[in-house]
Amino acid sequence: METKFSFRAALRTIGRYLTAGILLAAAVGALSLFVQDKWVSEGRILPKRSKGGSLGSMAATAATLGFQLPSQDDSTDLYYDVLTSRWMAERILAAPLVYNLRSWRYGSWVENRGTLMEYLKAGNPDKGMKALQGMLAARRDMRTGLLTVTCETDSPQLSQRIVQLALDNLDQFFSSNYRTQGEAKAMFLKERMVGAQQEVAEAESNLKAFLNNNRNDRTTSDPLVRIRASSLESSLQLKRQVMASLIVAMESALTEAGDDRPVLTILDHANVPYEKSAPSRKNMVILAFCAGVIMLWVADYRLNILTLFNNELKSLGYLRSENKLNPTSMS
Repeated sequence: METKFSFRAALRTIGRYLTAGILLAAAVGALSLFVQDKWVSEGRILPKRSKGGSLGSMAATAATLGFQLPSQDDSTDLYYDVLTSRWMAERILAAPLVYNLRSWRYGSWVENRGTLMEYLKAGNPDKGMKALQGMLAARRDMRTGLLTVTCETDSPQLSQRIVQLALDNLDQFFSSNYRTQGEAKAMFLKERMVGAQQEVAEAESNLKAFLNNNRNDRTTSDPLVRIRASSLESSLQLKRQVMASLIVAMESALTEAGDDRPVLTILDHANVPYEKSAPSRKNMVILAFCAGVIMLWVADYRLNILTLFNNELKSLGYLRSENKLNPTSMS
């Protein structure tokens, strides 16, 4: 059975599809106004540059080719570990915050005060940490080693404050809490110097007491007195040499501790974002329009298939009834 093309029918069909798409897009667009806007703030940290220039250039070249060479400088990895630690999360969750919030797209900003735990409405610190991990993120550029810290919340001031808290706590950790191998060595040497000072003082006291009792030890003919005086003087000199060596080693350990300590160089402090990061209402409306058109087309196509299938069944049933009534027609 041939069907003739009808321009009016085609226009009506296109109009139905457009109407379905426009209605769904309008509904989604209206609902999207009540979806909270998201704001992203970010800060950047420069890595500690390695003294080995050739190794650093080789690592950068390898990163551009898609793989990474092992590096002697793991400062960026240390930054990332501290940023994702429980120590960091507890301090951010407990810090007092001041930020602005609005209930919908065109609502007025309302000032809020409180901790991040109160904002997240987390029942316990573990839930608060999980929620914070979903907001605060750190990513590393494999080529340059640049570490970018980002945070996405419903408030631009809150996002900026959380990132800045992370940077400040990171700086505090490496300036006061982080302990290098050089510092551990210096602490051991300091304890050893206390014992060495006591030994020097004891040796000086013994020599002084001996000299007071034997004032003519230089001119006496008694060999035991002269040997005892020489022994005490040698012991004192040896202990003073040990003390001097400890002082030199102490200075060297303190210098090594300064070299080992990661230097936190903040390239960009946390910014207050002026442009929202999500949601993209334009894309939501476009997708809703396309979804409305496709859904109506699928519904029509399914209805047409069912109609054709039922017609075919009816046609087959009619032929069977004819064959039963006219059995000679098949001959």
